[in-house]
Amino acid sequence: MTELFSDYEAQIAAHQKKIEELKQQQSELDRKRKGIEEYNAAVEKICKTYDMEEYELVLSRGDQLAKWLKKFVKVEQPPKFFDSISKLFGANEDEPTEKKKSKSAKKAAGPGKAKPRKKGRKDPKLATGLYVNPHTGEEVRKIKRAPKALLNWCDEHGVTTVRRWHADG
Repeated sequence: MTELFSDYEAQIAAHQKKIEELKQQQSELDRKRKGIEEYNAAVEKICKTYDMEEYELVLSRGDQLAKWLKKFVKVEQPPKFFDSISKLFGANEDEPTEKKKSKSAKKAAGPGKAKPRKKGRKDPKLATGLYVNPHTGEEVRKIKRAPKALLNWCDEHGVTTVRRWHADG
């Protein structure tokens, strides 16, 4: 009978320890949230004091911002804003840029058309499962080989971006 009670006491102690850990994490997040609020207030104060736009402050930190953003390319699950920024400022490393495309590929694709897939070209390595295009809401399931729609997304948006659309993982 005492074993039964001691088992409950051990479980209660373990849960209380977990609760304390979670309270500590919450405290750290609250401290960080306060720091962000203070940072935003400081930015507003600087802008008012020196008659500046926030845009000008961002420009002054451009090199540092670029370094921070480059780190997100290597992250498995980058922040939500990364896709928007990468589209605004250029292609991912596995997407062809305008300079890298040959003239014949540009002519074949035409204005506003996706580049046709070359025969014999290896399909990108994508995990099996469900992929959801955030722009259209279209869902495509890859079982063995990638469906044509998924390959078209890779051509249009780049393999790195499409990998982040994997909904099952």
